[in-house]
Amino acid sequence: MGYDVHITKIKPWFRSMSSPITEIEWRTIVSHDTNIHFVNELEKSFDSSKLHYYNNGIAVLSYTEDEGKTTQTYLDFRDGRIVVKYPDAKVIQKMKQIALLLNAYVIGDEGEEY
Repeated sequence: MGYDVHITKIKPWFRSMSSPITEIEWRTIVSHDTNIHFVNELEKSFDSSKLHYYNNGIAVLSYTEDEGKTTQTYLDFRDGRIVVKYPDAKVIQKMKQIALLLNAYVIGDEGEEY
């Protein structure tokens, strides 16, 4: 669980499969953006356990914060939409750029638009 923000072609976001972003569209976006690349697997450590998540649509967005630190955020393509967990302002800005290319919306879990 957590708070997600979605790039989706339809409102509300949970109906994204009725007007999906296609895998071809997503792969085209990633292939033309030097700050995003596919990883297809996500691994997170929690105390003494690890979570593994596999999906051919997972990509990593790398960006530099104001302090010069490089940060990475996962973009998860699933169910006809692109999902980011707890995005910061820079990630939301990037999501808006992607949404513009896809003629889509950026919408939070509660339905708020960015």
